Amino acid sequence: MTEDQDVDENGYPLIGPHVARELELMLAGVKPMAMFSVEPGMAPEYTGEQFEPYVEKGIFVKFTAPGSAPLIERRWYCLPGEEWRGKLSLMIYEALESDTKNSNFTSSDLHRIDGYLLGYSKECVEYFINHVVLNKPEKC
Repeated sequence: MTEDQDVDENGYPLIGPHVARELELMLAGVKPMAMFSVEPGMAPEYTGEQFEPYVEKGIFVKFTAPGSAPLIERRWYCLPGEEWRGKLSLMIYEALESDTKNSNFTSSDLHRIDGYLLGYSKECVEYFINHVVLNKPEKC
């Protein structure tokens, strides 16, 4: 964990240090991709709508895929040249939602790959896996 990384009251690295900062980080070229899961009634700032003018100008590339209820769709916004991240992320979500387990990858493996694609640090990815995916209460 870096010294300037945001932490919660227990000293854990925040799972979503990019939340509400995706556009800023992508415009700065720091974050390669942002992903939004859109549900009915969500406010536009949580659906990626603020990225649309940049997609129209060719600054970002957008991918969409239908979601499984209650999701309406998933949206990926990528920096040019990073489109592979959106395509691979879609494949990961399809694998995570699939009932067939024809893969050598565990759920944790797939979450690690997805976190990397989104530009999260290793510490944040491991925190997410341990505390959200595996629901382990101990500190990282």
